[in-house]
Amino acid sequence: MIKKKDITIGYCTAGDIKGLPEEFIHKINKEGSETLRDLNYEIVEFPEILSDYETASRLIDVLTKNKVKILIINVAAWFEAGITLRLIRELKNTTFIFWAFGNYNQTLTLTGLIESTSTLVKTGYKNFFTVIGSPESKEIKRELSSTLEASKIYRLLEYLNIGMIGSNCPGMIDSTFDEISLRKKIGCNLRHFDLSELIKIYDNISDSGITEEIKSLKSNIKKISVTENDLVPNILLYRALKKMINRHELDAFAIRCWPELKSNLFDYNATPCFALSKLADEGIIGACEADISSAITMLVLRYFTDTPPVNLDYNTVNTETNSITLWHCGANAMSLAKSCSSITFSRPTNGGLMELDCGMSVEFTLREGTVTLAKITRNFDKMLISTGKIINPNKVYRGGICEVVLDTDVSEYFSNIIREGIEHHICVVYGDIKRELIKMGNILMIDNIVLL
Repeated sequence: MIKKKDITIGYCTAGDIKGLPEEFIHKINKEGSETLRDLNYEIVEFPEILSDYETASRLIDVLTKNKVKILIINVAAWFEAGITLRLIRELKNTTFIFWAFGNYNQTLTLTGLIESTSTLVKTGYKNFFTVIGSPESKEIKRELSSTLEASKIYRLLEYLNIGMIGSNCPGMIDSTFDEISLRKKIGCNLRHFDLSELIKIYDNISDSGITEEIKSLKSNIKKISVTENDLVPNILLYRALKKMINRHELDAFAIRCWPELKSNLFDYNATPCFALSKLADEGIIGACEADISSAITMLVLRYFTDTPPVNLDYNTVNTETNSITLWHCGANAMSLAKSCSSITFSRPTNGGLMELDCGMSVEFTLREGTVTLAKITRNFDKMLISTGKIINPNKVYRGGICEVVLDTDVSEYFSNIIREGIEHHICVVYGDIKRELIKMGNILMIDNIVLL
C-alpha cells in the first residue's frame, strides 16, 4: 500500500520590495496563502518577502529545517533571477512551482516569472512547474491543485519499495524493464525475490478460519464454478502474498504467474488472480506477468484517484463504435463490478479463452464510467495517456473484461501506440486524470504520448 508519508510544502512570495509597490506585493502574498489553505494544503509559510540574497539565505534555512520537498514561489513582482539560481543550487532535492497571478500591472509579475524561468532554462535546469493566473479563477485553482498533486506523487515515489516476485515470464519481451532507467527516472527502491520465497511462506501459512472465510465468500459471490478444493489453496496464496508484502514493507509488486503457477508446476492448484483481486481492494497494487512498469503505472493511478486500477491486454477493436475491448484472466478488484451478482469465481482462461486446469480467477465485466488509460513504458521514457468511457460490452466472454469507447479515433490510437512502441499491457482507472498525468510526465521528464 502506498505510504501516506507527509510531503512538506513550502510557500514564499518573491518581489523587489525596494523598487516596486510593497503594498501590492504583500496583498498578492496574502491572496496566495489564503488560496492554498482554502484548497486544504498545509504549508510552511516563509514570513518575509523574498527580495534579496539575505532573505534567500533565511528562506533556505527555514526550508531545510522543516524538510520542505515542494516549494511554491508566488512571483508577486520582478526580482533578480540570481536569487532563484541561489535557491536551486542550495535546494537540489526540492521541487519548485512558480506561480504568477498576472493581474496586477503595478508589480510586473509576469516579467518576474519569465526573468527567472528563462534563466533557469538557459542554465540547464528545466525540472520546474509554472502556474499563471489569478487565484480567483476556478481553473487556476484546479491547475494549482493538479500541479501540487503531481509534485507530491513524484516526491512519494522515491520512498516506495517495489517488489518483483520471480523473473520475467518466458517470451514476454515487451514486459522486460530497464532497472537503471527505473531507478533514474522514478527513484523508488526495487526488491527482487524468487518465487521459492513465496512458496516457502505458502507452505507455512495458517489455514485458521478458512472455513469461515469460504462461507463469507459464498454468501457474497453466488456464481462459484470451482470446488472448495480450489477455494482453499487460492485463499492461502492470498494470505501468503499479503504476509510477504507486509514482511518486506512493499508498496506494490509484480509477480511471475506463468508458467509455474498457471501450469501448476508446484502442484498447489493456485494462481495469483484471486489474490491480486482481493489485494487491489485493500489498496495494494499487484501486477501479473512480472510487469514492473505496469505496477508503477498502477501506483500512480491509484494515488491520484484512490480507486483500484486494472492491468489488461488489448483484445478486440470496433471501428464503428470507436471502441476497444480489453481483457485479462480475472484479477480485477471486485469493487469495480456492477454488483456481486455479476462476479464469477472460475478456473482461469488463457488468451484463447481455453480454461486452465488449476487456479481461480475473478471474472466480471467492469461497470460503466469515465476512465483514464495510461502506461509508463518499460524504459520509463514515455507515458501513454488517453481517456474514454466504459460501456456495456457488445460481446461478453470469459475473464475480466471491459469495452472502452475512446475519446480519440481508435485507428489513430493504435497507429500512435504502435509507432511509439507502447507495450501490450494497458492500465485503466475510473476518473479523468489526464491533466495530473501530463504534469506527472513533465516532472519525470518523460515524453507524454497524449491521445485524446
